[in-house]
Amino acid sequence: MTQTSVIYRIDANNQLIDVDENWDRFALANDSPQLVRALVVRKPLFELISDPLSGHLYKLLIERVKHTGKTISFKFRCDSPAMRRYMHMEMVRQVENDGVCFKSTTEREEPREPVELLAPHAKRSDDLVIICSWCKRVKVSEDQWLDIEQGIQRLGLFDAEVLPQLSHGMCPDCNKSIWSNLIQ
Repeated sequence: MTQTSVIYRIDANNQLIDVDENWDRFALANDSPQLVRALVVRKPLFELISDPLSGHLYKLLIERVKHTGKTISFKFRCDSPAMRRYMHMEMVRQVENDGVCFKSTTEREEPREPVELLAPHAKRSDDLVIICSWCKRVKVSEDQWLDIEQGIQRLGLFDAEVLPQLSHGMCPDCNKSIWSNLIQ
């Protein structure tokens, strides 16, 4: 697989001002037609991030990039039901508009049997399962996070008639990694 990048930019008000040609391909590959270019440009970036914790961390990272001029980079996952995607994000200050340019690169993809828990249109119960916003591990106990397939097995979700809702959080490993970008 060749590495594919999606590049997008926000202005000083954190409004999405530009996305490259790979944006739509990525949105459609993730069953998210509501996120195509025509529907997102000129919207505040944070309207597009559904998870409050991720939104908060992105706000902090963006402010750090804007105020220090320091480039921030980190690894994360952006999985679809049938694909594991290992990604790398780079955030760079754009001096000309006091904005930020994001370059999100798919470093590796691994096909897998579809994981219904990640399907955006799956029928959901009122129960919640916490999944790490950054690495996609599932919280199975107070102090244990497992890869999604192992977490589903441990929680007995393969046999569930109706899947729980996903609530996003951050595992201790990702928390440490992301916060290290903020305190350097």
